[in-house]
Amino acid sequence: MKAEGKHLYDEEYDYEALLEFAEEEMADLRPAKKRSKGSTTSEVSIIEEVEKRPSRLAPVSLNKAKKPLPRRSEDGKLIFVDFPEFQPNLTPKEIIQAGSFGGCYFKQITSRVTGQTYSDAWREFPYDWFEGLAITEQVASTTYNKEINTYKVSCGSSVQQSEESDWVTEIDPYGWFQWYCRFYLGRRCSDDYR
Repeated sequence: MKAEGKHLYDEEYDYEALLEFAEEEMADLRPAKKRSKGSTTSEVSIIEEVEKRPSRLAPVSLNKAKKPLPRRSEDGKLIFVDFPEFQPNLTPKEIIQAGSFGGCYFKQITSRVTGQTYSDAWREFPYDWFEGLAITEQVASTTYNKEINTYKVSCGSSVQQSEESDWVTEIDPYGWFQWYCRFYLGRRCSDDYR
C-alpha cells in the first residue's frame, strides 16, 4: 500500500488540530484532584504523579504558539529560529525516505507510558514525507528490515528501550523521532529543552 488516504496534515500543517488531539490524549493521563490530609492544595503533588507513571519524567505541557519551519544553512544544517543550538542535518522526510528505522518506526505499539495502543500514527504527518513508500513494508511494518535502510545497517531502538531510557512522554508515545517530526513542523512543548 502506497501512502494514501486521509492525513491530518495533507494540505497544510494544522497546529491547532494537533494541540487539540494532544490535549485529549493527555486528559486521561492527568491524576484526579484530591485533598490529602492536612494539605492546603487540592492537587496530587508532582512527586506522587511521577511515581505512578512508568516514566520518571515530569508531565509535559504544550506551547500554543506554532513556530516556523526551519531553514537550511549553507553547510546543510537545519536552523530553528527559537533553538539555534539544535542543528540536525536531515529533515524527518529525509530520515523516513532513507529507511532509517528499518520500515517499522510507525508500527502499531502499546505504550507503557500511556497504557494505550497506537496505530497509523504516520497519518498525522504530511503526505509527501511518505510518497513512493509502501507503508506496510517501509513505514509501519511489524518487522525490522535492515535492507530498507539506505546503508543496509540496523539502527534505532525499540519502543521498550526508549521507554526504559525515559525518551518517551505521554505526548510522544513513539519516542524521539515522533518528537522530532512534531518539533520540525513547529510544535513546541516543555520537553524540548531536554
